Amino acid sequence: MSPTMTDSYQRSAEKSLALLADLKHQQRVLDADIKLLQDQLTRHVLAGDLDHLKTDADNTYKYDEINFVYSSGRITYDFSAIEEIEETESTLKQLKTTAIAAGIVEPKVGKPFWTVRA
Repeated sequence: MSPTMTDSYQRSAEKSLALLADLKHQQRVLDADIKLLQDQLTRHVLAGDLDHLKTDADNTYKYDEINFVYSSGRITYDFSAIEEIEETESTLKQLKTTAIAAGIVEPKVGKPFWTVRA
């Protein structure tokens, strides 16, 4: 490949990196804005301000032909006070580590992805 072609491919690759960095920055800004807006909407739901937009479906509100579904949050449990569960989890972790080291389990590789740090 000629030096000119290599330079062109490298510039294209660098432009792709710059574009990814810019889009990731925009995504972080949008994610922060969305979080603030969702917090505000949660306060409105709890205050009943959106009741006039409720549909027959649970926790669903319709506005401008768009359905919005409010989820109050996933229930989780803290088992840290139950020693038997903590010990069992520790044993399971050790068994997994041993199985990996012994090569008796198949590794699974997820989809490739990029992390952008600025």
